Amino acid sequence: MIDTLARFVTRNRLFIFIMVAALIGFGVRAVMNLPIEAFPDVQDVQVVVITQQPGQAPEEVERAVSLPIERALAGTPGVTSMRSVSITGLSVITLIFGDGTDD
Repeated sequence: MIDTLARFVTRNRLFIFIMVAALIGFGVRAVMNLPIEAFPDVQDVQVVVITQQPGQAPEEVERAVSLPIERALAGTPGVTSMRSVSITGLSVITLIFGDGTDD
């Protein structure tokens, strides 16, 4: 088997040279067309909902604003996690979507 291959290669040098050159050419073309990003996007897809209720204590903001919004957003498709922060007069809710979710 190997003897046959060796004989074929030695008898058909021009054919082998052309095939090797073609493979190298296709390889170079493939590398040149390969999309490469210097800084790929590795962040999660996020949506941040910020609401204000001036003058309210954090507990009141959570009860009156954060919890109702969290309940309304709980059924959103593709959400992998939800975080909320309630501070004086401000509610910040962050939804994080799974990979493959449209930006």
